[in-house]
Amino acid sequence: MTRAPIVTVVSNPGPIEAAWLARFADVVQIRRRIVGAISLRSLETKAHEKKPTVLLVHGRGHAASLWLPIMRALEERFHLVAVDVPGFGHSAWLPPKAPSQADALAAFAAPIAELADELAAVAVVGHSLGGLIALEHALRRPAALKALVLIGAMGLSPYISLQARLYLQAGPERLARIKELFGSSAPSTDALSAELLAVRRELALAKGGARAKGAFDRLVPLRGDCVSREHALQSVSAKTLLLWGERDEAFPLPIAMKAKGLLPSAELCVLPAAHSPQIEMPLRVAAELSRFLSNTLG
Repeated sequence: MTRAPIVTVVSNPGPIEAAWLARFADVVQIRRRIVGAISLRSLETKAHEKKPTVLLVHGRGHAASLWLPIMRALEERFHLVAVDVPGFGHSAWLPPKAPSQADALAAFAAPIAELADELAAVAVVGHSLGGLIALEHALRRPAALKALVLIGAMGLSPYISLQARLYLQAGPERLARIKELFGSSAPSTDALSAELLAVRRELALAKGGARAKGAFDRLVPLRGDCVSREHALQSVSAKTLLLWGERDEAFPLPIAMKAKGLLPSAELCVLPAAHSPQIEMPLRVAAELSRFLSNTLG
């Protein structure tokens, strides 16, 4: 029987991301994993049989490299794997077979679920789109996960702010090019946050950065509800940490507050941040992750 060809991607980190990766070379190794029919880039700390495996999944337009400060902070206690979501960073993209919301979600989530199974990950941390992917895994593989961390996650409600909906429809990659032309930039809270924002800006400006936009737009259409698993939250068996920015401009804090009441075992930690606290205050987020994961995984 002839095996289907592997879909790969030919791309290399830009100079800013390359320098950023070199800075953390003592902590992680760069790997390329073949999952199903596509090639994924991952950044991985050293595995050890006594260290539980934690999978880190980024959001729209981000990449695994944006987790590096958190990986350094947690690597003594956990085996950490950060992966580029299909269609972003330096992972391949296999478009969905049909233009349905379910097929679009599967194009992002199925390879990550297969990777989580391969790694025997007992915890998944997801931000925004990555939060939706993590939630899907928790619902579909309930026996596999002990801990789930959702940071400004999609999928907890059909609601998204109009501002965020318009921003995503216009395309963060396209808007990044406009900002580059006019010299505007996002504010940073400290030097480390500024470096993370520089990496994120380079990712947004990279050629091919919008290759998964069509599928993402099906999850967040211009009109109508966003993809939502609100009806299934009571089925999540993993202990859950909702890590939320009090000024989240995409998925406002009341979404997390309501989700906490629906999830069987959840706590809500609110930080003085917007939609991406892991970029705005990575060391504070690392401290909260360390506390929750240590208490949950033992």
